[in-house]
Formats: sequence, structure tokens, C-alpha cells
Amino acid sequence: MKHSIAQRLAWILLSASALAAAGACGSSSTESIGPSLAAPSGLGVTPMGGGLHLVWTDNAKDEAGFAVERKEPGGPFRALASVVFDVAQYHDANLVAGKTYVYRVRATGDRGLTSAYSNEVTAVAPPTAVVIDAGAVVDAAVWDGGVVSFATHILPLIARSCGPGNSGCHIRDAYAANKAKACRGWLSLEDAPLGAKFYSGPNAGQSTGCPDLPLYERLTTLDAWQEIAKQPRRYVKPGDPAGSYFYNKIAGGPYGDDAPGVPSQGMPLTGALPAADVAMVKSWIEAGAPR
Repeated sequence: MKHSIAQRLAWILLSASALAAAGACGSSSTESIGPSLAAPSGLGVTPMGGGLHLVWTDNAKDEAGFAVERKEPGGPFRALASVVFDVAQYHDANLVAGKTYVYRVRATGDRGLTSAYSNEVTAVAPPTAVVIDAGAVVDAAVWDGGVVSFATHILPLIARSCGPGNSGCHIRDAYAANKAKACRGWLSLEDAPLGAKFYSGPNAGQSTGCPDLPLYERLTTLDAWQEIAKQPRRYVKPGDPAGSYFYNKIAGGPYGDDAPGVPSQGMPLTGALPAADVAMVKSWIEAGAPR
């Protein structure tokens, strides 16, 4: 039986409406938007190493990362940086000394999902010059080109170039071992067993789930938090200076990122080490990083 053009058109429109209705019903019953992201809390800020160091509590279970925003009092918040999931800290070094800044953080997820914002914190940027604790300066061990050891040569070098009062090198406050990242964290060069606890921020005193490790073990067994081309690199890889991030940082690079797209700086922050000291560290690593 043949149908008229009008009848055919009516049938097509009716079928299309039925399919659309079925699709809408199917969408509502099978597509899951997913739970909302829990907002970070306990955002705190500490002057550190010529910058401002942010630490917060990660309350989300399935975030893709965190978005950090910054403003000057009276101005609008602007995107500052993003960090990957499970990273609950950020160091802002791009500051003007003496200027006041306000920060907030929120979790981010797939398909543009975001959490509510954390609390806001306000702080004044510290002087950019790094102050060394003069009482901690140690006379250099004289290196004659012979065998170098960690205890005799490397420890005194670290002490005289940084000093335990230098938040850019020694202080433990920024060091937060991350069990989900093979216990990596912002490195502290303090000569003490560290890693089992958080030392600052809202989780201060709580367990990290990682063991305490002496400085020698932290350098020779842990990968650096900062990655080069998204690849982790051991702080000290015995026998391989070029593959040791500790050496990269004092020898001119390559450097990893402080945050995505934000390159880090060489060490120490007070200026380049003498060529003889750089050569001494290279010799120590080439010899297998003897203790």
C-alpha cells in the first residue's frame, strides 16, 4: 500500500519525536554526573625562601588536581597555577617583596567539575634575598682532588652554602613526604631523619605514612619532587652526575618545574657555587656517592 507524501512526512516526524523521548529517558537513567568534589580546607600560608608557601587539606577523593588563585587586596582573583591530584601545597615565588597577596584554592575534576573554594588567606611577600643563619656557617673542607665522602665533604658544603635557618634549603616545614608518590616531597637538606610526619600546615604532627629517612638516604633513594620533561629523577644517582638532580641544581640544569609551566631555580639561591665545589660534588657522585 502506498502512502502519500504527507503521510510519510507525518510518520518521520512521529518517529523522530519518539526516538528523542527515548533518548532523553535513557540519558536520565544511565548517565551519571558523579558526586560533587569536596572543597579543600585549612588553607595556610607561610613566608618561605623569598616566597609564600601554601598548604591545604585535600578532602576530595577523585580530584584531577587543584587550581590556585591569587589577588591583591581589592582586586579580582586570577588563576595562578594548577597542581596535580594529591598535591596539597604550592610555592609562589613570583612576588614583589612587601606586597600583600590573597589566595584561595579549589579542587578540579573531569569535564570541568570544580569544588567550592577553600578559605582565603592573606600574607605579605618577604624579601627576595635569602638570609643565611650566620651561626651555622661551617668552614669548607679543603678538597685536594682526592676521595670525597658525604660526611667529610658534602655535609659541610651544604651547611656553609645554606645554613639550617635557610627556608630555601634546610628547613623541614616545606617537606611533606607523599606516600602516593613513593614518599617523594619537597626536599629538606636538614641533616636529620625526616619524612614520617607533616611539619607544617593543617596536618602538622600527623603521619605521612612514610618512614623517617636520614639525609643521606633521602638523597640517594628518593626521586626529586620536581620532574624533568615529566620524568622523575633521583636526587643522587651514584655513578651518574648528569642523572642526579642534586647535581643538576648546582651545575646549571636541567631544572624541573616548581609548578606546571613554572621552571625552578638553581641552587643555592644565594648564588652559584664555586667551580671547585661543583667539581667536588661531581667527583663524589662519580665515585658512587660514598657515605
